[in-house]
Amino acid sequence: MLYIQRGEKRVELDIIMNQFGPSVYSFALSRLKNEADASDVYQYTFLKLFEKKPTFESKEQLKSWLMKTAYHAILDTIKKRSRECELTDTYPTQDKTDDFLYIIDSLPQKYRDVVYLFYAEQMKISEIAQVLGITQSGVKSR
Repeated sequence: MLYIQRGEKRVELDIIMNQFGPSVYSFALSRLKNEADASDVYQYTFLKLFEKKPTFESKEQLKSWLMKTAYHAILDTIKKRSRECELTDTYPTQDKTDDFLYIIDSLPQKYRDVVYLFYAEQMKISEIAQVLGITQSGVKSR
């Protein structure tokens, strides 16, 4: 079993995946609109965690690291897809609980990630800045 060292506590990978996996997957699905691609990003993100075995002082640092890793994997997937074929602009919603994702999806690209991470994942502005690689004022202006 993989453990991530956090102060004096060791946390098992499966606990981390259960706690943060849904956030990573839903973030990927909201951006990629494809379950298979979202699954690939999910697996890639936790594989990187397994390979690198970084240490974190808090759950917030761990979540920021996971979301940043997922974000870069999402961008790589979008680039790969754009070389292969045109992206679709529609998102098939199963029910009205997906309205939030639909509304976010209608925003211009530069606002989508910030709004999703802030409202859906309840991340702090400083964490979003770290994930997206922009300044805190850049996050606030979006």
